[in-house]
This record gives sequence, structure tokens and C-alpha cells, in this order.
Amino acid sequence: MDNAEIAVIRHLTELLDIERDARREAQAKADLLAKERNELVMTVGRLQGKVMVLTSKLGSSGQT
Repeated sequence: MDNAEIAVIRHLTELLDIERDARREAQAKADLLAKERNELVMTVGRLQGKVMVLTSKLGSSGQT
């Protein structure tokens, strides 16, 4: 192998390392986004439950 081939291999290895780092970073961001989304879904579910309870209480208090 001559110096040019070695330089190309080094350059391609560097590019591969950069791509791997970028992929890991993107995956970490996607994981964080999914976690935040799941937390929001649970919060909305709890709020919907509270609204239903309050609506039920308001409905039953108007009938007495």
C-alpha cells in the first residue's frame, strides 16, 4: 500500500467516525424526544381524568 492509499483509508475512517458520532447524537435526541412525548401523553391523560371528575361533580351538583 502506498501513502496515497493509506491517506484515503485514514480519511474514510475519519468520515466513518464522524458519521457514527452524529448517529449516536441523533439517537440520543430521538430517545429524549420520545421520553418527553411519553411524559406529555401521561400528563394529558391525567388532566383528562381530572376534567371528567370535575365535569361529573358539576353535573351532579346542578341536579340537587
